[in-house]
Amino acid sequence: MPKSLSFATPVFSALVAITLLGCARETPRAVTYAQAVQISRDVAQKSGYDLRKYALDTFGDPAADKEKWLIVYHCSPLPSNPDCSFLVAVDRKTGVAEIVPSG
Repeated sequence: MPKSLSFATPVFSALVAITLLGCARETPRAVTYAQAVQISRDVAQKSGYDLRKYALDTFGDPAADKEKWLIVYHCSPLPSNPDCSFLVAVDRKTGVAEIVPSG
């Protein structure tokens, strides 16, 4: 007759640990506005934008889109040509960013 698993056996302890670890999933954290701004800066610079020539838009609502942070840069000094701006959309869940040029 086979031995039953008791709470004291190493096999039982290992099974409990595996079960608990399998159930423990890390909940992904949402990308914060500060993180989105940094991501947008990194992506813009890697795409060739010289951010010394741009000012971060402080008048718009970056949270207008519920799935993405919308980070807007205008040419500096202001006022500037309306075509001299770009937007970086940063996914709030993944942090993946996309540049949307004006015009």
